[in-house]
Amino acid sequence: MMDEREAQEATQLLMDYKARFESLDEQQAILAEEARIIFTSMEQNERARVALERFSKGAKDDEVLVHLGGDVFMPGKLKDRKSVIVGVGSDIYMQMDVSKAQGVCERRIEELKGLIKQIEDGQRRFNEEKSRIASAYNALATKLEKGTQAQQKGFAA
Repeated sequence: MMDEREAQEATQLLMDYKARFESLDEQQAILAEEARIIFTSMEQNERARVALERFSKGAKDDEVLVHLGGDVFMPGKLKDRKSVIVGVGSDIYMQMDVSKAQGVCERRIEELKGLIKQIEDGQRRFNEEKSRIASAYNALATKLEKGTQAQQKGFAA
């Protein structure tokens, strides 16, 4: 049977378990949002790689829509199919040939896949920790409930 001090300690531990569980839920939500952003970036890089391949084989002066940002496009014509301008980070852009730019897109996609793997591993670790916390919480809650019931029976007698 639990005395009052043990019951208070158990109750505090239950609250600690609950807070840790909720913290893990929040961290998992953050990871899920990061994964969504990474998948979007992967899709953009794949679209760019495919577009580079397609446009590099077209005829001179083919008409295209030039993306100006914010879902705004302007008609244009391709003059140079051999080189493109690629953002390489920190607002730095470089001119490079199409095949090298495709390689940049492919490397970025591979790096992003690695990040997704890390996020999946993190989610798995969080799920394992949540499972351990839930088991400990349930065992302690059951013990506390049995102790409370035993005390109530003792007072009723």
